[in-house]
Amino acid sequence: MNRVILGLLLSLTFGGLFYTRDLNQKNTETIFLTSSSQISYQQFKEKFKEKKIVVFKKKFNKDFPQEDEGKFIEYLKTLEEQCDGNCHLLTHLSLPKSAQTLFQFKSPDYTGFLFSDESDDGQHVKNIIKTLRGSKIWNNDSSLEFAGTSYTNLLLDEYALSIKQTLFPLLFISIFILLVLFTGSLKAAILNFIPCLLAASLSLSLTKLFYHQSNLVSSIVPLLMFVINLSLVLHVYFTAMELGSIRAAIEEKKKPLFLMITTTFVGFFSLYFTELSAIQNFGLLTAFLIVITSFTSLAWLFFSEKEVNYKQQKKYTYKFLIPYFSSFLSSKAIGILAFISLIFGLYLTREIPIITDATQYFPTSSGLKQSIDDVSRTVIGTPITNIIIQTKETLDFSELLKLDKIENQLQDKLKNTFPDLKFLSSNILVKLANMSYTGNNIIPNIKISYLSLRSQLPSFLKESFSMTPQYRISVLSPPLNVDQYEKILTIIKTVLDQHSFQYEFNGLYHHLMIAQKRMISTLFKSFFLSLFIISLLTFIFFKSAKLFFIFIFVNTIPVFLSFLFLKIFGISFNIATVMTYSISLGIIVDSSFHIICTLDKNTTYNFYFNSIVLPVFGGSLLLASCFFMFGFNPFIPIQEFGITLGIILLIGTFFDLKILPRLYTGQKSLN
Repeated sequence: MNRVILGLLLSLTFGGLFYTRDLNQKNTETIFLTSSSQISYQQFKEKFKEKKIVVFKKKFNKDFPQEDEGKFIEYLKTLEEQCDGNCHLLTHLSLPKSAQTLFQFKSPDYTGFLFSDESDDGQHVKNIIKTLRGSKIWNNDSSLEFAGTSYTNLLLDEYALSIKQTLFPLLFISIFILLVLFTGSLKAAILNFIPCLLAASLSLSLTKLFYHQSNLVSSIVPLLMFVINLSLVLHVYFTAMELGSIRAAIEEKKKPLFLMITTTFVGFFSLYFTELSAIQNFGLLTAFLIVITSFTSLAWLFFSEKEVNYKQQKKYTYKFLIPYFSSFLSSKAIGILAFISLIFGLYLTREIPIITDATQYFPTSSGLKQSIDDVSRTVIGTPITNIIIQTKETLDFSELLKLDKIENQLQDKLKNTFPDLKFLSSNILVKLANMSYTGNNIIPNIKISYLSLRSQLPSFLKESFSMTPQYRISVLSPPLNVDQYEKILTIIKTVLDQHSFQYEFNGLYHHLMIAQKRMISTLFKSFFLSLFIISLLTFIFFKSAKLFFIFIFVNTIPVFLSFLFLKIFGISFNIATVMTYSISLGIIVDSSFHIICTLDKNTTYNFYFNSIVLPVFGGSLLLASCFFMFGFNPFIPIQEFGITLGIILLIGTFFDLKILPRLYTGQKSLN
């Protein structure tokens, strides 16, 4: 019977891996928008016929044959035809002379192009990018560069896929090898590894079943389930080594195991109440997976007990570690460490950069950011925000003159600090058209002349830049980080507040900047909320107010201490690194429960060392070593995610083993 159940669990493990082999990684443009931002952006898209845009340019020598350029444009038109009417190609040949100073599609050493995509997911322009990158046409002595949100998302998809295909398998293999060395037994390593792999497999299966695809946030769920279950398995395994039986170990550990599963569920479920749907899905999925995978891991250990004779299993006692963990820090040392951590941590929170610009996630050696910036500066930039100004229902020419004054003021205020900014609006397009006819870069003083010049604009520009009852001004720029972006918004608000118009900011880039910065603060708030809830549950379960404050202390101070290491290693706050705090809490707090429950019993130091110190220290060292391997990955968020998580795990382990017992028992040692 036991082997039948083990066979079913094995089938579930490898069946799940097979089932999810085609699980796609897709990061939609709205993945990090709040629910309210998604509604606002959807309304903006419908009103102004917003399109997905990719800009690209071909560099070439000055003596490049002009007929080859014509052939390339004809080739691009064939790609346009494959979009079922959803794509529109814009070149210097289809662009009016009046707009060529704004859309710099023609230069002595390059030719620029623009594809717009009317489909909701922007998949057409992504397919065009893939086709162009793989094409051999016009490939001699030339280079191709891209820019645009769709291009950035495509790069994120590709980097995330490489993580799934190479980094995670390498991590799992490394953990298995270290398990063999740590347990001293190939058979024991296999039996401890399989339930963790089953947890990862289940997380992949449920992700595909409920969400059909993965993204930057949900892609770390398999890793998270793997490591949490590894912590659980090691605690049970080393206790079984002491007691001679898995069943006895589970009975001994049932209280901390229950607390571990319950509090970790509550901690991750709290993420469901954030504003961001991607984080909500992450919190909901991980919370229920923690319960499911914990029970499958315990079931595996329970039914595999007969496969290992724990009474005769060779023990690796690692006695050389005993002097380091037999005593705890003094009260004075704990106070000094806490004071230094708080002072430096609070100061360094302002010094650690917040990175929201996705182009900064790519390795410097790839040249991707430089390439994207180059296209944005020379051809046309990304719409970083859209100023939507409320106008009258019917066209009032005097309003257009007032808006022209506002646009001139905005350009004057911003041109010195942000020289790469450009503005696009109905007025600006008409002024450019007027300049090509009269040589004057001004709005015609007659309404009919204004409308006549506007009628000559390409249709997609006319419908995107309507005048009534809302007037749109697009601010174009190379990709910016949130600190620079907020400076631009502040200057724009200062100018607009001098006038009587009602206005708002909208557009994809705007919502992404605001939402990502909010996400970072939201995740930190969620961490401390989770910690409070876990500490409160600990107080209720153990009926100890002292333990409530101890839990707050030993899980808060490491956060501030970690900021010092983030500063030393030049790590930023980004969508990946801020998630490490909630993840590490889910791992470290589990060990805290095992320590407290063991300390509550009149136990020997040898039992404490073998059943607590070894799995806590060994497991944390094992995981931290593997996470530090992420540092070799070129994708910056994953690289910094691994390093940050490794640092926090080691700090948390130090606090658990050297400070928690001292605060809880008041003793200097357990000898």
